[in-house]
Amino acid sequence: MSSGVLISTLSLVLQRVTRQNGGSYTCMAANSRGQTSSQPVYLRIQYAPVCVYTEPVIVGASLEEAVKVKCVVSADPTDLSFFWQFNNSGESFQVAPSRYATSNGTVSELVYTPKSERDYGTLTCSASNSIGRQAEPCLFQVVPATKPGPLHNCTLRSTVNTTGDWLEVECIAGFDGGLSQTFHLEAVDSLTSKYCLNASNVEGPFFRVELAALSSGHPGTIQLVMYAANQKGRSELVVLEDIAIRDAEKRTEWVSGNQGFGTGSFAALLIGSLLSVALFLLLVTVCALRKKAYNLRNNTTTPTKQIEITQGDDQRYVVSYQVKSEIKQPDILNRVSEEQLEIDRTVAAFNGPRVNPTFTSSSLSPGGCQVQEPLAQTSMLNNVHGTTQNIISNSIPGPESCV
Repeated sequence: MSSGVLISTLSLVLQRVTRQNGGSYTCMAANSRGQTSSQPVYLRIQYAPVCVYTEPVIVGASLEEAVKVKCVVSADPTDLSFFWQFNNSGESFQVAPSRYATSNGTVSELVYTPKSERDYGTLTCSASNSIGRQAEPCLFQVVPATKPGPLHNCTLRSTVNTTGDWLEVECIAGFDGGLSQTFHLEAVDSLTSKYCLNASNVEGPFFRVELAALSSGHPGTIQLVMYAANQKGRSELVVLEDIAIRDAEKRTEWVSGNQGFGTGSFAALLIGSLLSVALFLLLVTVCALRKKAYNLRNNTTTPTKQIEITQGDDQRYVVSYQVKSEIKQPDILNRVSEEQLEIDRTVAAFNGPRVNPTFTSSSLSPGGCQVQEPLAQTSMLNNVHGTTQNIISNSIPGPESCV
């Protein structure tokens, strides 16, 4: 009922009818014994002409080339009168009736020949009948046309999946010549010169074919021929030669053109990656073992000594030195007593008031002596009040005078 269709007993009511409601209507009745239908009743809807094309039509024409432009409309009644008009950016004029003809009542055909660049533009076609004139005219775009340009940058790819082995061919389209173009792929057996495949694609220069369709059950080499075509002809051919089809291994390889990435290349890359990882782990292990051995060799701690010298209440000096190991050597005399050396050298350490030296033990990193207060290897030390005390380096306790 919302669309204006009412059924009441033996009557059918159609409201707000359009040309889509025209046609044959049949009444059907059924009961427990069966069903039957009435004779069809034709409902005629009369309307003004309507163009059958929903989009503008592209017409390609070269200079001095006569092209036929066909205008098709739908109307009832079909006693029509047609009108053609040309428009471009600079002018607009009606086409003379002698240049077009009407056939089948709803078709008008115009023979149009562009003489100069100004003759490229838009052609409009409209018709009228006893109901009215066509509301929206048919549009035709007349453009300079030629055959399309050649394809370029063609590449091959070999893919393997659960459905089989496939060869993918993809190119970049050239100039379409001002018209819609289609793309074609032909495969030719190099030995027998027979066509193995002939495919076309209207969406783009991309093809995906199964290798089984190219090999014909036996290995060999093929040639791939690709081109584009429109109403004016076809482009130059692009030929990929010497493409070897190996049926046993179910993969392709090509001598000329772009190289593919096959199963063998993938296996080699995988093996190389595994070897690189193993070599890296080996180097890390060797470095770790050598570092551990070095730490074990140098883990011995050499005892150290410290001298703490105090003078009064506000002056304090600390001197650290490393005690060398007690290894007897023929050219070095061993000291007689540790305590005696400390007492003798401490007495001569300062040239001034009486000081009280004390000795403490501390850990020292291997490799030399260490001074905990600011102490240079010269004979100058600064106390907290800025006064200077002289220390004779030879008088600092320790074997072999190590400061």
